[in-house]
Amino acid sequence: MDSKFFEMLCSVNKPYRYIGGELNSRKKAWDSVDIHICLVFPDSYEIGTSHIGLSILYNVANDRDDILAERAFTPWADMEEALSSRGIKLFSLESNRALDEFDILGFSLGYELTYTNVLTVLKSAGIPIYSKDRDESHPLIIAGGPCTYNPEPVAAFFDAIAIGDGEGLVVEISEMAKVSKKEDEHRGDLLRRLARISGVYVPSLGNMASGVGRALQCDINSAPYPVHPVVPYATTQMRAAVEVSRGCARGCRFCQAGFIYRPVRQRDSSTVSKIASECILSTGYEEFSFLSLSLGDWAPLESALRQVHEACAPLPVDASLPSLRVESMSDRMLSSMGSSRSGSFTLAPEAGTERMRNLINKGNTDQDLYVSVEKIFKNGWQAVKLYFMIGLPDETQDDLKGIVDIANRCLSIGRKYHRRPDVTVSTSTFVPKAHTPFQWERQISIEEAVEKQAYLKKHLRRPGLHYKWHRAEMSFLEGVFARGGAELADVIAIAHEDGARFDGWDEHFDIGRWRRAFAKRKISPDRYLEGRGNSFEFPWDHLKVGPDKHFLMKERDKARRLQGTLDCVQNECTSCGLCDFDEVKNRIASSEAITQDQVSSSASKPQTVKHEIYKYRIQYSKKGRAAFLGGLEVTDTLRFGFRASGLPFRYSEGFHPRIKVSVGQALPVGAESETEFVDIELSKFIDEAEVLKSVERKFPEGIMAKRVRFLKPPYESISDAVLSNEYEVTLSSLGLDLEASISNFDSAEAFPFMRVRGKSNKEVDLKEAIHKLAVLRDGVLGMTILNKPPIIRVSEVLSAVFGVSGEDLNRVMVNKTGVEWKCAVNSDCNT
Repeated sequence: MDSKFFEMLCSVNKPYRYIGGELNSRKKAWDSVDIHICLVFPDSYEIGTSHIGLSILYNVANDRDDILAERAFTPWADMEEALSSRGIKLFSLESNRALDEFDILGFSLGYELTYTNVLTVLKSAGIPIYSKDRDESHPLIIAGGPCTYNPEPVAAFFDAIAIGDGEGLVVEISEMAKVSKKEDEHRGDLLRRLARISGVYVPSLGNMASGVGRALQCDINSAPYPVHPVVPYATTQMRAAVEVSRGCARGCRFCQAGFIYRPVRQRDSSTVSKIASECILSTGYEEFSFLSLSLGDWAPLESALRQVHEACAPLPVDASLPSLRVESMSDRMLSSMGSSRSGSFTLAPEAGTERMRNLINKGNTDQDLYVSVEKIFKNGWQAVKLYFMIGLPDETQDDLKGIVDIANRCLSIGRKYHRRPDVTVSTSTFVPKAHTPFQWERQISIEEAVEKQAYLKKHLRRPGLHYKWHRAEMSFLEGVFARGGAELADVIAIAHEDGARFDGWDEHFDIGRWRRAFAKRKISPDRYLEGRGNSFEFPWDHLKVGPDKHFLMKERDKARRLQGTLDCVQNECTSCGLCDFDEVKNRIASSEAITQDQVSSSASKPQTVKHEIYKYRIQYSKKGRAAFLGGLEVTDTLRFGFRASGLPFRYSEGFHPRIKVSVGQALPVGAESETEFVDIELSKFIDEAEVLKSVERKFPEGIMAKRVRFLKPPYESISDAVLSNEYEVTLSSLGLDLEASISNFDSAEAFPFMRVRGKSNKEVDLKEAIHKLAVLRDGVLGMTILNKPPIIRVSEVLSAVFGVSGEDLNRVMVNKTGVEWKCAVNSDCNT
């Protein structure tokens, strides 16, 4: 690894965000393909790696021989500074190529408050933020995702905007770029080619964009889907996620996704169960999830849950389902989800009264909710999350009080089954979104939102009740961008220059920066929250990508009269204007009969059968990229890899069975090792060579299983069995007199060192902790540290004995080269 790159990674928090090499990540030879794409998610690694759209596009592109697709995420503030101060451009995870070397950068815009992160990426990559300032030397900058249904606030930053389903678009755009590259065309020629693709909007071409439609994957059942997804080092959702349905016909009048993704297109049960089981077996995940805007409307749900459990048996695996409509719950579905009841179950009533639910076309009743909550608590869950919106059109104080009443009633139901049930109420502020019946409605002000939140905080304050809310200032800014136009691009650029980053994160958001930016452009942001008349022309009206506007107006009018609209899957067509009833139409999966006995027999349960214990000690190396994984990431990586190996592991007991994995002392982040160890337990004897063969290709780049030893009782843990650890430390770049420092240490009778841990200080004698210090070769130090309390870190030895501290520690390379064992029963004595 390049020393400059190594030093930079050592200087930042959570360096795993930038190293790549994860299990199932795909790295192609740069010169073997025609088109190079970097898929960029404008948020942190942890958020971006859970995004299923990114995973789909990554695999669709890489499945082609002529396309290379890599990934990048917005660098955190410390990494942005580290890149800038060292003159390094932002790079991709797979090959560490600078982003400006790619042909195309594709950004996923899923949330308006990530707009400044787009500019951070471009600036960190050395690419002009405005499209008009780029030339032939720069990559093509393209946006996709739900925010592109009103692209105007960010249109000036992008060369092209892809609207609609991306599976086909990523290939079609790449094909156009390939032809253009081969013919050595100018940038403008390529943009004109792209403008001819259905679903591609090219802002710089003006009138050529008129009437741009959306790209649509008419049949997702046959669409490609990743069955070997990348296993991230850390993410918000560590599970195998399968999209079972796209689109929703329920017609909740505030829900943009429910309208822009129409018609409903579902996968059948066999396709879903095959994808889910292959994902679980290839990743080692302990959970899986079915994704849909309205999962309860997917008829094969119960049968698919059963099929996944059967396909993955005997591997314990649990289902984690997204928020469900309250009337879609059944006892059979709940008992099909698996054994885990440790988390919470999420429901989305959306509004506190039946009147308001009629207004938004949710349609379910309070009784529907209470029946579902009773089923959840009865089936073993002890916590329920309830999602509501505040600030909906015509909301009254009674609607807020209804949220409080519902929460208290649900808590009372929980106490019938559990001693300490939990009910969490989460609220977000209504934001009028493009292409919905409520796009004309007013959004409440920051002050009004804070007042409503204060009421709920006051009345949801009792044991067992918890309240969470979305910050009012963030919802305000989201509302501005949701309905704003091209005039906002300069505001975004000004706020970014003023330091706006990660605006969706509480610790980074500062409304003051945005108010200054609006003032500089003489724009009043409050006007974007005002109600609109039916004749108002929106910035997105020139894009023919959503439902018919007259249909949306009719729905708005019906909302005022509290009239519902039945979904068009089970009832007659509602004339939204998005189907042609030939290719573009609702595609519904058929249900499959299932008995309660089938559900009970297929759901994973805690293991109660006692097996013999067969214990193995595995030696592995941790090199290169993997050196920057912390102890927790390494443990998770090993656990998932072992599950993916297919070996018959023993699992912990209880409602969330886990592989029994025991690791040794964690290495410092940035340190390499030839001699790391992990103990595992199997339920039957497997030959050592077969164990090694099963696990050797199940870990990310840099972690390699090297040796397996079968252990006989009595067992001794790795930590207890190790006498000392040996290290090679490279300090050649610091120009130190190592011999003099070692001589000074050796000649001292005691070598006191003040250890600072948090708020406590403790003096330790390094003479009792360090077994050996020696110069191995020029600039390379050999160090042996005893494995006994207090455990001394390599960095502490370097600081106390050699005077290395601060930034100089980031320039030190550490390699653990050996372990000396106490030679107890079955321990390796010379590893």
